[in-house]
Amino acid sequence: MNVQRLIIAHQQIDEKFSQERNTCLLSDETSKFGRKYQGFHAADEEGNTWCLGVREMSTESVKHSDIVIGQIGEVWESFSEIQKSQLTKLYIFFAPCMYWSTYPSLLPQHCCNTKRQCSMNTLQYMTRAFRKHPTGGDEKSGVHGSFSAYLHDFLNQHKLQSVPLERFRGNRFNILFSSAACVYFLAEEMKEFLEISADNRFLQAVKSDLNTMEYLARCKALRFVFELITKPLWAQIERTDTNIKDIGVVYREVVDYLENLDLHSYLKGTSVMSFVDKDKVTSSIFMKNLLTESPYDDKILIILEIMIPALCGVTKRLFKDHLEVKIWENPGDEIRDKTVATPNNNKFSETVFGVLDRILREQPNVSMIAAESYLVFCHKKTLKWIESKTEKQKEELLSAAHKDVKKMRKNFLKRKNQIEKERKAILNAAL
Repeated sequence: MNVQRLIIAHQQIDEKFSQERNTCLLSDETSKFGRKYQGFHAADEEGNTWCLGVREMSTESVKHSDIVIGQIGEVWESFSEIQKSQLTKLYIFFAPCMYWSTYPSLLPQHCCNTKRQCSMNTLQYMTRAFRKHPTGGDEKSGVHGSFSAYLHDFLNQHKLQSVPLERFRGNRFNILFSSAACVYFLAEEMKEFLEISADNRFLQAVKSDLNTMEYLARCKALRFVFELITKPLWAQIERTDTNIKDIGVVYREVVDYLENLDLHSYLKGTSVMSFVDKDKVTSSIFMKNLLTESPYDDKILIILEIMIPALCGVTKRLFKDHLEVKIWENPGDEIRDKTVATPNNNKFSETVFGVLDRILREQPNVSMIAAESYLVFCHKKTLKWIESKTEKQKEELLSAAHKDVKKMRKNFLKRKNQIEKERKAILNAAL
């Protein structure tokens, strides 16, 4: 039955999506329970997204990209003119939001104490705080319930509906910057709360961290980066009215801003990029808290003097197609039309992977073909599409799907065996 559902869902995609023009193929990868999966999705110029399938992989696809490109080069002359034309008209993009997964890796190197090497880097410190206070935190020693009750009056005073902290697990990209910002905002309340409720060693460790000036200085430095750089830039990337070709203008402004940043003006909140709503930023309760003087502001200046050039350097490297080569500068109408379906983010892929994660947790022994059939069938509401058919068309769909079951199972088993062989080959090569 699962295989039939998957075949019928593919027929729906073939009937509807195959007629669209200027489409975009999306692919993304994830790791779940020791295995790697790749999702294939598509988008059309009307804004519709389609889940084409999710397949298990032997290893990361990026490791094979150079091999595939080399193989294409070897047989290029054997292609017809039509095939060459089709390949040269492909436009390949890297999801802009993926760049931010690189930024947090800089923090352990550039947010350390300048006088001595700390026993724990910023990422570990933040992770420890995330496990205790947010909802969905540590099951054994988390304190979200009692901490929320303690903060009730504070939250009402600042017109906040809940504790502004998210758990680290299950979030990506900007979560480190945003949660570091919230830790700094709640630092005094967290310290007062832990004075009366640090009843285990983990909470005592968090209490000790909050009383360490260097850690709070790092949180404040990350807060400045969040409020004035990553948060407004993330908002620009997520805008639906911006073509992915035009995002290069934003990247160039970010690099120019980081290269010429006056840190003294930056720490006063007066130096912002053109797409930042300055009045909205300076009037927020978080920014007002950030601009309040603290005894470790001298340390913040030193941290930012190291961090900002590092962020500038990695931004130049990641956005080089838009900065140095400028291959997407001043695109023509033809290119703009062909890329109208290209999204600026990979949120749809992450949504599919979230459903896959739930399936694998609820049914650990489910086969990949069954999980894929559920994802594809449900995401495109294939059942409603079937119900819109006549009785004769329904019978034809089911009959065709039944005939293709053996073929699909055979291909699935063939792929599964090939993955096992490749995994063994990788292990043998490492011996």
